Amino acid sequence: MIQNIPIPLPLKKVLKYGKAKICGQVTVKSAKWMRKEAEKFEHILLENGELLIHSDLERRISYPQISMVIECAINELSEKNKNSINNMIIIKNPYQYAPLCALALFDTKKETYVRVTVKGKTSDCDVCYELPKAKKHRVPILGLYPNYENTILIELFRENHKKIKQKTVRLKTDSLRGKSAKIKITKESVGTTEYLYGLTLVYGGGDDGICPYAFDRNGDLRFCFAMAPKTYGFFPISKGRFLFLNKKIVRLTATNPASIQLSVVDQMGRFHKTYCVEKGVHHDFAETKSGNFVAASNSMEEPENTLEDTVIEIDGNTGNILKEIKMSDYIDKKFMDASDWAHLNTVEWNEMEKTVMVCLRNLHTVMKINYDKKEVVWVLANPEFYKNSSLCDKVLTPKGENMRWFFQAHASYFIHEDLDKNPDTKHLIIYDNHTQKRRPVAWYDQADKSYVYIYTINEKEKTVELWKSFPIIHSNIRSNAVFEAKAQRVMAMSGKIKEGTRFYGQIEEIDYNTGKTLNCYTINHGYYRAYPFAFASEEMSKAMDINLECRLGKLQEVKKCPPPDVEHAEKIPEMKLEEQYANEEERSRTLQRMAKKGEVILDAEQDIARIRMYLEDNILYTVLFDHQLEGIYLVGNKHTYVRDFTVTVQERPEYFARNSTTDAIPLENLEEDNYKIYFKHTIGLYDSGHKIELIKK
Repeated sequence: MIQNIPIPLPLKKVLKYGKAKICGQVTVKSAKWMRKEAEKFEHILLENGELLIHSDLERRISYPQISMVIECAINELSEKNKNSINNMIIIKNPYQYAPLCALALFDTKKETYVRVTVKGKTSDCDVCYELPKAKKHRVPILGLYPNYENTILIELFRENHKKIKQKTVRLKTDSLRGKSAKIKITKESVGTTEYLYGLTLVYGGGDDGICPYAFDRNGDLRFCFAMAPKTYGFFPISKGRFLFLNKKIVRLTATNPASIQLSVVDQMGRFHKTYCVEKGVHHDFAETKSGNFVAASNSMEEPENTLEDTVIEIDGNTGNILKEIKMSDYIDKKFMDASDWAHLNTVEWNEMEKTVMVCLRNLHTVMKINYDKKEVVWVLANPEFYKNSSLCDKVLTPKGENMRWFFQAHASYFIHEDLDKNPDTKHLIIYDNHTQKRRPVAWYDQADKSYVYIYTINEKEKTVELWKSFPIIHSNIRSNAVFEAKAQRVMAMSGKIKEGTRFYGQIEEIDYNTGKTLNCYTINHGYYRAYPFAFASEEMSKAMDINLECRLGKLQEVKKCPPPDVEHAEKIPEMKLEEQYANEEERSRTLQRMAKKGEVILDAEQDIARIRMYLEDNILYTVLFDHQLEGIYLVGNKHTYVRDFTVTVQERPEYFARNSTTDAIPLENLEEDNYKIYFKHTIGLYDSGHKIELIKK
């Protein structure tokens, strides 16, 4: 058994709603019904706060607020209805963002344990878990199949684990929609050994719209989060939660827009809180014992506006940035030859040592840093790379005739088990993509494979040698590897394998001792990383805290400035769909493809016509194309502010020029005034037609 306002657009794309219905005496309600029930609590959220906003713009509530009003509705439903196990209420996807789960509500006269078994298509894929004793039961039903009549067995037990009652429920789920419905996982016939993981989490894949999911040993989906994050943004943390990185709300950079909103979500689809990070976060995160997050970030220092080159610590309670470690403080300026000069893709935090280990893809380097002293402990790289540099004395000395170097690697992590019984050594596992596209070096061996390497590092002697090497299929970017010491397995998670013009992923289970492939799954899309997955059923049975401040941290502020010449501002052009396109989606896809080939001819007026704005949680959001405006002006009777986009120029338009991005302007620190909103483009100044009046309570 495997152990344990309007509904936002991304949800509509992924989830098909079903109507409420009766299954015998069990009442089944849909996600749509649940959302409607919660609407009556929205006014409580909108009336709170110290800032009063009058505007003609659409007003939305945030994702954490959606979860909170649904929690209020569930609490009310649970208190009003005294249902037994025989006439329980089941709500499919109650929190809107986990379509393969449900919530059962019922009461028992005495405190009773609950066991849930979601039957698998084969017995080894049953999802089974127990919940603590209670009288009032909130029972999460986890691990449902999509578009399937699931069989769920719910059993009640007393203290001596004597079964007193059971109920079998059949629950028909809806199909996943969009690209999530097209996910296909194929198990290759390579042996008879049972695949190690009961469930495997897969997430990321660029801007292809693939939502995070977990599949079972048969390759069937049993969990899905109904929104696609930024490529690398669904990192598992404690208590069945994840750090979800919003891919749309960004800060513009010279290349890849930096995601600036990081939410804590869970397996039931609840948004607990959102952290606003002024300079953005990316790639990798680590959770500290105190509940803070050590994350990869961006320096964004002018004039270079460099990115993906910094480590920060985010206070879990306030969202404040407690510490910042810039790679540019340790590495010579000669290596800073592009905005994405370092490309930091791994952050591993060591609580006991107070050290952080990072992998710098574009420098073919892994580095360990003393977090408190901000000093480099050692550097793992070919000594030739740092020859005649300030770091040359920190580079580990290679040992052994079989030493091999990695090239543009991803996901380097320490192995916690002692592999050689030597107290002076540590072992490091790394996924070597084995490519040099971003940083050519003379010692590149042209091998057409990727590798999982395990290195032995002697920190006392400052040496490194290759302990184990596992050649695997070539994955040029992303990917990770996991070492399972107890089972003696190496899991190679190859996320970006190219075959002709298409990309796909693979998960390969390898015998640590023989190097033999035991199991292999092929996935019909590329992904970022994969990890073992288990349902945190007890945590999911708990009500969420609805009294928390749900938006924390800081966003980039707009600057005060003189007002522009608004008397000559143009009206926003009428949006037109050219006759060669059937709809807006086709137009967008075509222009993106043309941009990658350098063929697109931009129609600035039509780009301006497609700008959209809305208000949410005292933030003004503007949806526009990457680098298509010079600025957004808020012009009041007494004060004027500008979001200046000219501080960066897009260096890689073939990838990002037609990306839809969403700028976030916090309104709390603006002066009271009546503001009109204007868009500044190279072809002129345009009056958006929208107004905002700010009044401090």
